[in-house]
Amino acid sequence: MRYFIKDEYSGWQKSAEKKLEEIHSKDAIDVVISSFFPAASHVASYDFLKNKPEIFWVADMRDEMSFNLLNASSVKSYYLKAEGMDRSKG
Repeated sequence: MRYFIKDEYSGWQKSAEKKLEEIHSKDAIDVVISSFFPAASHVASYDFLKNKPEIFWVADMRDEMSFNLLNASSVKSYYLKAEGMDRSKG
């Protein structure tokens, strides 16, 4: 499945972003922890946090993402982009 579809969790990602905003509006979030698999957890966290430098982000990327030899090139490109997300660069 992952060979053909790079982001099978895009719907979940958008829901997670909305939920983070909802929770944060009621009770301020101090720390967000995201972990791979799926990469959508990192993307949702990044999208939520990109304008919130006061919130600490722990991104667990110890599992294979872009280095997995079984990934299609489009999947590898997507994972490389997710691995390079840096809130300090805008």
